[in-house]
Amino acid sequence: MTTLAAGHVTATWVLELANLCHGKNATKSLEKLLELAPHFDCRMASFDSFEEARALLIWRAYDCSVNGISDAVYHSEGFSGKKELMTKGMGEKLKWLKDAKRLPLRPHQAFGTYFTRVKFLKEGWNPVKKENVTSWRSRIDRMEGTPLLKLAKADSLL
Repeated sequence: MTTLAAGHVTATWVLELANLCHGKNATKSLEKLLELAPHFDCRMASFDSFEEARALLIWRAYDCSVNGISDAVYHSEGFSGKKELMTKGMGEKLKWLKDAKRLPLRPHQAFGTYFTRVKFLKEGWNPVKKENVTSWRSRIDRMEGTPLLKLAKADSLL
């Protein structure tokens, strides 16, 4: 399942980038895209307890807050001293981002991306009984706008 998810995201991303590359510099853009070969990975794990899983989620949320700052600096356009700043600590990077008016961070940089399985009611047609029925279904949803650490503090991860 994880390899399929990673492969799907990679293929979708590359196709979208290829669509953006059309135009007068299409050949050069597509060559650069092939050179970069963007790809994604996915992780899946099994835990003996919810507390073990929760600890990993909390650590990843914290790690995201640190890495998101570096990511924001790294992806800043038109900044000549970026290489030197990348060796500095989080405080100096935050100060630079503030001075450069690049705060607040984008949500995925500040909080990461959190997905969870949700249940919902779905209306449908039962051809055997020849009647409308309502049944529970599940899907994976992205949890928008709520930082993972805030959910953990409120004991609302699930």
